[in-house]
Amino acid sequence: MFLSHFDSGGATTGPVAVPFIMALGLGISASRDNKNDSFGYTGIASFGPIIVVLIFGLFSSGETLISTVNINNQITAFALFFTVLKEVSVALAPLIIIGVVTELFFMKLPKIAEVRIFMGFAYSFIGMVLFIFAVKLSFIDIARSLGYKIASSHDIFLILVGVCLGFAVVLAEPAVWVLAEEVETITESLIQRKLLISAISIGVSIATFLHLIRLMNGLSVLTILLPIYFLIIILLPFSHPSFIAIALDSGGVATGPMSLSFLLPFALGANIAIGNSSYSASFGLIGLIAALPILILEVLGVIFAVKIKRGEIGKNA
Repeated sequence: MFLSHFDSGGATTGPVAVPFIMALGLGISASRDNKNDSFGYTGIASFGPIIVVLIFGLFSSGETLISTVNINNQITAFALFFTVLKEVSVALAPLIIIGVVTELFFMKLPKIAEVRIFMGFAYSFIGMVLFIFAVKLSFIDIARSLGYKIASSHDIFLILVGVCLGFAVVLAEPAVWVLAEEVETITESLIQRKLLISAISIGVSIATFLHLIRLMNGLSVLTILLPIYFLIIILLPFSHPSFIAIALDSGGVATGPMSLSFLLPFALGANIAIGNSSYSASFGLIGLIAALPILILEVLGVIFAVKIKRGEIGKNA
């Protein structure tokens, strides 16, 4: 079964996409003078890739088999650096072109604002090059090897390490902090940064736990993911509206570069050690990471709505 479509939605909402999509939502909300429309755009953006990859999966036959963990890098660091430099340049070029065209013909911002935008693009370019270079040079191989070694020794220890890594990885996700700051600002500290980050961290920990249990028992990702989405849909009418849109965004921001470059290779290494012979068994983790924070925040939204009904929180919240 072609399972990676669940991962594709989360993989597309990274540290570059999230701030722009979120800023677009905030701009539209400001033009309509409606704070309730500020969030949810990142979550909606995640569904497009899932649908496209699902369609692609209809025409896919067979699956790639795996047998060993290769931690030997066959490309020199010098060549790898220039490969990454080219990839990042191609990736950021359309965004830069759109920004330049928009500034010349529509926004026409002051010079100081133009300089700040240029510096922002420069910092983003340098940061992405360095991060992706480090990831490809060693980060992925280390995470995959770690998952393989731990899974080869003890199942319980694998789960404990996976849960701890799931919680810690969220704290290093830049997009999570961007969302948390925006939520705290827009809601005037009604939804605090610590609460949001804690909820996302718990969701990612649970997702990692469920994925490792799935690998150990040879279960399909659908047996876990479909009930989660069913609960998400069931809770929608009962959750507070402010939490619903934020919950949709939280799933996208949780699946950032740290999850993709560490948790996914970690699960791949564990999958090989467990003895599964196909790559498809390894995928689905990012899909779970995208779904669990949504469910956790919807539960918080239900609690929030109940407290409003009881009068413990103001009606205008």
